[in-house]
Amino acid sequence: MSFPNYIYRKYGDEKVAQSAKIGSLPLGARMILPTGEVFAHAQMSATAAVAGNLYQLNSLAVVAGTADADMINNMGMAASAAIGATTLSVTLAGTAAASKDLFEDGILFVADSAGQGLSYRIKSNGSAAAGSACSFTLYPGDGLKVAVVASSTKVGIRQSAFKNITITTADTATVGPVAGVMPVAASASFYCWVQRSGLVAGLNDNTTLIVGEPVGVSAQLAGAFGVLVPGATASVKRSTQIGWCANVAAASAKYGLVHLNLE
Repeated sequence: MSFPNYIYRKYGDEKVAQSAKIGSLPLGARMILPTGEVFAHAQMSATAAVAGNLYQLNSLAVVAGTADADMINNMGMAASAAIGATTLSVTLAGTAAASKDLFEDGILFVADSAGQGLSYRIKSNGSAAAGSACSFTLYPGDGLKVAVVASSTKVGIRQSAFKNITITTADTATVGPVAGVMPVAASASFYCWVQRSGLVAGLNDNTTLIVGEPVGVSAQLAGAFGVLVPGATASVKRSTQIGWCANVAAASAKYGLVHLNLE
């Protein structure tokens, strides 16, 4: 069996938003429309999405949905597991619980001991209280290459960057890399598509965009594009090009066309 890097769909499919995974695809899977626009499969945070607004990926500084940075790289195995195993039991760090499938399509990696440096794709996980054993299921075919040992192996877990995406903020802080623009409104926690490249209607902040010139993330208006400011050391989001202006909005805080080039 083979899996394409991209799926190809018709116009309108990018506007699907629902409570279950779209087509059972993993988070981060890419979709291309007939004229080449690229979208990524994502899941909203606990706040509903607004069409035409700009969103950012999960920062992963800590595991979103928890308050525990130790989940990143310092957890022990609750049980040993042999080569080929796809079901693992990990002892969560002591200050945060895990809800069911909080880590779907994320990464489990070996941080220390035999097999360190190897990473595996998480298909699902069970719920567990802080400091207790949590069950992780890896994707079929991605079983352990090196056995893990309860007494010595340390692992880390990271959510998919496309889980719990949030609107870009109206300040100079950079929370996570840009996810893209929402092509349709989506309810809180719904699965959806976020546009990564091609023409899209986008919110303009209070600066004057010029057709053909590069744009970045606004530091003035949440979810908006703004004029790119090269070398703006106080604001990485303002100095990083994510596309170019294709049609100037009629007024500030209105929508115009932007050509995204995130990938």
